[in-house]
Amino acid sequence: MRSIWKESAIKSALKTAAILPGIRRVVQLGDQLWGRSPQFRDVYCREAPSPATPFNIFRNSWSSAVPGFETGSASLFDDVRIKWLEAQLGSFSGQRVLELGPLEGGHTCMMERAGASVVAIEANQRAFLKCLIVKDALHLKSEFLYGDFRPYLEAAQPGRFDFILAIGVLYHMLEPLKLLHDIARVTNFNLTPSLFSRRSMETPQKYTDSIICRLLLRQHFAGAAHPRVVG
Repeated sequence: MRSIWKESAIKSALKTAAILPGIRRVVQLGDQLWGRSPQFRDVYCREAPSPATPFNIFRNSWSSAVPGFETGSASLFDDVRIKWLEAQLGSFSGQRVLELGPLEGGHTCMMERAGASVVAIEANQRAFLKCLIVKDALHLKSEFLYGDFRPYLEAAQPGRFDFILAIGVLYHMLEPLKLLHDIARVTNFNLTPSLFSRRSMETPQKYTDSIICRLLLRQHFAGAAHPRVVG
């Protein structure tokens, strides 16, 4: 009952924030503070150094099943959604990819190992540090940046990337259409927003919001150079 009330309160706050700019700033600031953690200050490790030791900084708080390490259970390093998406695109090989919100680097790893050059931007402090641990442990070459991807997209040159992956971030945005506009401008003519059901990690399920997204995109980017929508 408590979790239902909490979820309802969060939704109400986001709706209010979308209408009132002053409240919007308070919500954004609260989200920034929520992502910070004081536990990394002046903490010394007494364990022997090994590739697995850094994972213990976040002991029992990993979501993903990182290959070769005792972490979480979510199959984000072998995600059928990314495999499905690669099949729709043809291949990740040689693609310049920008990933928004990599969480723990699972999708980053999949795309890199499929041949993509990946830049991943994470705004949450804990998630960003987890990505760096994964990058070191799995010897990834992808670039992880810490910060808000919105000003990054606004400043990026048109055609900077071939593809932008944004899974699990669109519904957090107070201005989702602006984000989609910036994604379309920065990508190399291919617009590929894919909406997946949060209720299933097994198959990429299309649902009502994807239909609405198609209509909005076709109207909003009517003058774009051959936008392509998958999902």
